Amino acid sequence: MYKLDDSQLIYLTIYELKLFAPASVNGKNTLAYLDTAASQITVSNRIAKNLPQKGKMIARSAFGEREFDTVSVRVKFLGTDIQDVEARIKKEDDPAPFRSDLTLDGNTLLSQPLIYDFHILGLLPAELFAADGEFTEEWTKIPSKFLDNGLCILEMKANDKILKAIFDTGAGLTVVNSAHGTENRLELKPEYEIEIHDATGAKSKQVINSCMGLQIGKMEIPPFDSFVSDLHDIEEALGERIDLVFGANSMLKSGLRWFFDRETNKVFVN
Repeated sequence: MYKLDDSQLIYLTIYELKLFAPASVNGKNTLAYLDTAASQITVSNRIAKNLPQKGKMIARSAFGEREFDTVSVRVKFLGTDIQDVEARIKKEDDPAPFRSDLTLDGNTLLSQPLIYDFHILGLLPAELFAADGEFTEEWTKIPSKFLDNGLCILEMKANDKILKAIFDTGAGLTVVNSAHGTENRLELKPEYEIEIHDATGAKSKQVINSCMGLQIGKMEIPPFDSFVSDLHDIEEALGERIDLVFGANSMLKSGLRWFFDRETNKVFVN
């Protein structure tokens, strides 16, 4: 049984389809950008400028790759205290109207049972206190797979076709994998064109489509914006089929509560 304590609810800040929540880095309070598809914590230049460099790392995305310097930091989030974690240094600080010195990765965000509530826009820790780990209220279990790098891959559907989707809070818009063409059975209607910036800083002009027909369990997500990109290289790197990257805009449009328990490999929606 999972015990849910609403008194622990932490409200999200939403800015330009990015999700932020309170955290601290090296003892300084900040709003942390939540990126469940990131493989490493990222800190701002403000935090890193007086710290000794620890090393270098390469970050890859659908649009390219980029090299980053790294430093060692201390992070606190939802009661979890992470000491001496290696973090990459962001090359440019975002022009957000508030201070955000930290990006949290998938391993950190899914290190404890947690609910993402896109109805009231909050995060809610859930304490596991029995081995079976089931809810007393009406939740739908979603087939899922947690990878060692922190990614969570979910099963979704479109016209009875099973789709594999990365749950990616760091993707502002949902991405449909062009490598599988029309196999995914999603209905895409071109709407407009914009420039997309990804987590590595790479830029790409994309046609934005209205996407229809995506189901999670028995629930159909209302039409949402998406763009099409070839995710073959990401599939090869992960060794997994990926039909789409389920981004923050679709999560917000769904209005659903998503529960993740990596330890027991369980995901529920409500």
